Amino acid sequence: MKKLFLNIFLLVILAFAIACSKSINSSSSPLKGQWELRHAYGGILGFDSVYAAGNGNTILFTQNDFSKFKDQQLTESGFYSLHTENGLQTINFKETDSQYSSGYKILNDALYLDVNALAYDGIAKMYVKISE
Repeated sequence: MKKLFLNIFLLVILAFAIACSKSINSSSSPLKGQWELRHAYGGILGFDSVYAAGNGNTILFTQNDFSKFKDQQLTESGFYSLHTENGLQTINFKETDSQYSSGYKILNDALYLDVNALAYDGIAKMYVKISE
């Protein structure tokens, strides 16, 4: 009886662990397409900058890859994966020699990156989708 109880208990713990952290299949990623920077804000000094359409600061997401451009020049590229843990959506970016994560959310066709940055006086960015 103790063994049965222990097995059931371990199964329940495993189920909770799987439910709390899951990867999102990037083939159905809501990020696929090209996004252009329109607003950067936050920081201890209250940084707030608005960018006009066509500014050349974009991120291109394909099925598994990303490319970041500043003034239409490639600045970063690599692989990405999406994760949700405890209700927080995260993008894990992986380049050849570095890896980092960024909180994100999508509201009304706008992509908000580094949404967690505001908690530690960082800069958050808002992008709009300009192409599929």
